Order: sequence, then structure tokens, then C-alpha cells
Amino acid sequence: MLEQLLLNTRVHLRFYARNRLLLGFGLVMLLLLGLTMVPMLLFGSSSDRFNALHMITGVMSGYAMVFVASLGLFAISSHLRHRNVKLVLTKPCLPEVWLASIFVAALLIAIAIYTMLAAAAAILSWIWGIPWQWGFLFVAVDGACRALIQMALLTCLSTAVHPVMAVLIALFFNEGIFFGLKTLIAGALQARSGKAWLVCLRFVCDALYIIMPMAQPFSQHTESVYSSLRASGTEWLYLGGALGYTAVLSAFFFLICDYLLRRKNLI
Repeated sequence: MLEQLLLNTRVHLRFYARNRLLLGFGLVMLLLLGLTMVPMLLFGSSSDRFNALHMITGVMSGYAMVFVASLGLFAISSHLRHRNVKLVLTKPCLPEVWLASIFVAALLIAIAIYTMLAAAAAILSWIWGIPWQWGFLFVAVDGACRALIQMALLTCLSTAVHPVMAVLIALFFNEGIFFGLKTLIAGALQARSGKAWLVCLRFVCDALYIIMPMAQPFSQHTESVYSSLRASGTEWLYLGGALGYTAVLSAFFFLICDYLLRRKNLI
């Protein structure tokens, strides 16, 4: 089984390297990143340079999250569209092994990308004479967790629905949207003295908000790291919690993917 997992992981890594759509997607993001960085590199003072470095790391992390999150979606949708999953599973290869290889390949790519981001931050801080902050490493690891959560979610959704629908669902049905609705409903309840339909709507919205996966686990406890790039001992503990949450949520979406894949007609 381990041999099959390693073999399928190598196949998916080659698939990502040869997929023109994914490569084009990555090149467009690199171009946008380069255009974003040009004005930032012209800052002269040390405070401006620190702000520029802070902005650059944030922009790079954002583009990296979009790229990593799309990996599972590209793999699932391409293999299902071309009807070649059946060939893999009749080798024989267990569906769990094939799915696990997608998650492992995405994990390896995420580690490589966010390691390069942390290294790039270190190089820029050395060139500009800015003291190294452990917050750069913290942001890289936390960003990788967020990217892997989105990857697992989109992989699960693309197993169930069309990839375009999967992206739309991920964009418009998330904890942030329902948190905003909770705020609006709470204000409406105060203004209209608790109408019955608003109370029911608040109950539904609260229930959906609770079951929605956290896209940014423990962000309320770690947001100071993103602004100051300084991490304390407590915040590292929350980062460990984010790693554990990412692992548990990825396993949960993996099981759903496996269930959906087994029920699909792959012929």
C-alpha cells in the first residue's frame, strides 16, 4: 500500500508539473505578484522597508494559498472528466490510496512553496538590513495550514459537483459570510423587537455558522503576529492548534471524498 501511495504521489506531482492550465494559472499569479512588488521595492527608509516586507509576505502568502487550494480541484476534476480514474482503481488500487496521494502531493507542494516564501522573507530582510523576526516563519506555517484547509474543502466539493460550482460554494458559503449575516440579523432583531421569522433565521444562521469549517483557525488569537511579525509563546501554541485542526479537518474531508468517489459511476 505504501508503494502504491508513493507511486500515485509521484504521478500527481508529474501531473501538476505538466498541466498547462495549472502552470498558466501559476504564471499569471507570479506576474501579478511581480507587478505588486515593483512599487514596494522603491521604499527607502527602514520603516518603509519593514512595511514593504510585511506587505510582500502577505501578498505572496495570499497568492500561494490560491495556488495550493486549487491543486486538489484540478486533480479531481481532470481525472473525473477524462474518465481515467477507473483505470487507476482497477490496477487494483484502493480509492483511499489514490485520494491520499492527492492530499500528500498537495502537502508536499505547500511545504515547498511556503518554505520558499519564508526563505524569500529572510533574504529580503537581510538585504534591507531588517532584523529577522520569527513571525515570518509563523506566518508561513499558518498560511500553509489555511491553504491546505481550502485545498481539502475544494477537493471534497469537486468530487461532488462541477469545479465551477465548487469554487462558488467555497466563496459564498463560508464562516465569514455567515458571521456577517449573524451580525445583520442581530441588528435587525434589536431594531424590530424580536420578530418570529428573524428568530428562526438567526437560529438557522447560527447552526450553519457552527458547522462551517474554520478557514483561518484561531485567527482572533494570532492576528497580532500578522501585524507585528512577532510571535510569543502563547501564539505558537495556537499555531500548534491550527496544525492539529488542519490535520483533523483534512481527514474529515478525505473520508467524505472517499465516500463520494465510491458512489460515483466512473465508467
